[in-house]
Order: sequence, then structure tokens, then C-alpha cells
Amino acid sequence: MRAIVPGWYGMASAKWVTKVRVETAPSDNHFMARGYRYNFPGDDPAAAPPVEELRVKSLITRPLDGSTIDPGDTGKIRLQGFAWAAKGVRLVEVTTDGGKTWRPAGFMGDSEPHSWRLWATEEPLAPGQTLVIRARATDAAGNVQPVDAKPNAGGYGNNSIHEVTVHGAQG
Repeated sequence: MRAIVPGWYGMASAKWVTKVRVETAPSDNHFMARGYRYNFPGDDPAAAPPVEELRVKSLITRPLDGSTIDPGDTGKIRLQGFAWAAKGVRLVEVTTDGGKTWRPAGFMGDSEPHSWRLWATEEPLAPGQTLVIRARATDAAGNVQPVDAKPNAGGYGNNSIHEVTVHGAQG
């Protein structure tokens, strides 16, 4: 059996549960006490914050990075992806100008804590144009996905903004 804790990263969910006990203090198990921590260079792993609640994150699933796309008669391409957060996703925004301006994407489905949300929007793409697309999510508590997450020794919780580059097919 495995204990699944909604909204927490999988590594914090205990595997091979053989018994359950309630303790008055945090676990002294190596992984919980020192291993699964946001240990930044120079920090004491035991004092570092634990890797627990999911951070707000979005991914672009369409179009694929490096693809060449014919925008057809509309001159627009469909962008879509998923976003998730422990507190629920409130907003996904897309930029194609390096982050100078951000436009909201639309959602399919309801916002629920811990669930993935499908998002989509359209963006103009001219023949021969190269477009760098970034997407960022904001959760219900107002936490915004960072351009670059602060690196930690274990690489945990990397919720940096996702980016894809696409090319407009020559007409």
C-alpha cells in the first residue's frame, strides 16, 4: 500500500505502508528530515524547508517545441496545455514577446484544488515567423509561476515557466 497525500509531491507520500502511527513531532526519517528538503547551496539541510505542497506549474503541450506549423486561412495557431496547483489554478497567461505582455488563456473544466486544468488560446503566426511561447500559471492564493525557480540541491519543485519555439511554415 502507498499513502497518497493530495497536493503533495509523490516523494513525500510514504511507500510500503505496513503500519500507521501518530507522532507528536516531525519524522526523523532521513528522507523527511534531510533528504526531501529545498536545500540551497550553503544551507543546513535539516533547517531547509521540506518538499511538501505542490507548487503552481503550467506546461505547454501543443504545439510541440521546434515544430513547423501551417497556420492555415486563419493565420492563427492553437496553444494549449495543463496547469496545476495545490490550491487550484486561478489563471494561465501566455506571452510571445519575452514577457513584456501577458494574455490570459481560457480554461476547460472547473478549478479544483490539486487537479490539473486544461487551458487553451490562439496566437497569430505568419509564414516564416519564429515564435517563442511562454506560459505561466497563478494559483488561487496568488502564487505566480516564476521565470526561473531557485535551484536546490535535489532539483525538487522546479516550477520554472515553460517555453516552446515554433516556426510558421512557408506559404
